[in-house]
Amino acid sequence: MFGPKVQLGKFETKVGFCLPNAPVVSGPTVVVENFDNEILLPNVASGFSPGSISGLQGWWDMSDLSAITEVSGDVSQLDDKSGSGNHMAQGTGSFQPRTGDSSQNGLNVLTFNGSTDFLTAGSPSNLVFGTGDFTVLGVFKKLTTSNRDTVFGYGGGNTGGERYELLIHDQKPRAQFDDNAAKEEVDSGVVVTGTWVSAISLRRGLTQEVWVDGAIEGTNGLSAGYDIQPNFPADIGAMTNAPGSPARWEYFDGDIGEVLVYNKALSTSEIADLETYFVDKWGI
Repeated sequence: MFGPKVQLGKFETKVGFCLPNAPVVSGPTVVVENFDNEILLPNVASGFSPGSISGLQGWWDMSDLSAITEVSGDVSQLDDKSGSGNHMAQGTGSFQPRTGDSSQNGLNVLTFNGSTDFLTAGSPSNLVFGTGDFTVLGVFKKLTTSNRDTVFGYGGGNTGGERYELLIHDQKPRAQFDDNAAKEEVDSGVVVTGTWVSAISLRRGLTQEVWVDGAIEGTNGLSAGYDIQPNFPADIGAMTNAPGSPARWEYFDGDIGEVLVYNKALSTSEIADLETYFVDKWGI
């Protein structure tokens, strides 16, 4: 049976209650209606965080003011909350994103100007996955119709570069990989400009996936032995233009709220848990 509907961001929810003596496997169910379809999502218990899922290697949370080092709103460092020490930094003042200029659901976000702003973690070894699986998730709002905007990327984005990346291409989220032999990409069909969304770039064996707002939007096959060895830095808000000039390109124009990286392909249930977390936290 269901209780009253509750408005939750862009969704309308009906909270399920368990009947007396009814078996419960993983807690009550939340039915999320987007006014066209119903999606069953597990109800994430109080206290859930991205660290509740194993394999978290990078967690950059722009809503956590204690993780941000800034002067007059210009951000010089964003701490990694995963415990891996992959702090994102920017020592050049004119390249620093802004904090405190925008918010979402009452929470702080970082604003990137689309031309010079980015944060970098250098070359963390625990974010090099080679032939292994991984998942990159981001919560963001792209503000303009610019062609290519990087949310998170590790490696080089041109001839001579190897990389994996979550970016916006032609206003749609894209998963993009490169092993310097074959550039592989898969686009979603969702135009996201001007809207807060969550998106995922994921490797699952020899399959490349892109997800938007908790739903898989596209897949692409990878060749046997596809091996990504990033040879340029890990960035939020830009991608290294390897080996050419300028040093960075594909700058993000808009607001970013949260970025996560896992050293595995998240299961559908884990993605559902994180989407519930994003909806509740960010009101997306």
